[in-house]
Amino acid sequence: CPPGTFCDQRFGPCKRPPCRPILLCVPDKFNGCAGISCPTGQICIARSRPCIGRSCKKYPSCVKPGTCDALVCLPSQKCVADPTPKCITDIPTVSNVIGNATLASGT
Repeated sequence: CPPGTFCDQRFGPCKRPPCRPILLCVPDKFNGCAGISCPTGQICIARSRPCIGRSCKKYPSCVKPGTCDALVCLPSQKCVADPTPKCITDIPTVSNVIGNATLASGT
């Protein structure tokens, strides 16, 4: 999508379900927290779902400020409250990724 827009997936009418989504370029004013009003004491945070490209759809949520929910960290980071929320580097180890599974040997 061109600058000033984001890519969104929409489902339209089709003759025989399941229907394939249609990708549209939608103006940024409709992305993320635009037009969202949160309850008193909460703020809107927009998070991007991983996608290919620079103009991804952002999903809004209302959260309490000053919490890890209100902090958007980089994909290689996680939030810890120590005592206030902050992003720290979080590079997973093999055991974190595969759990109790074992790697197969090449023989």
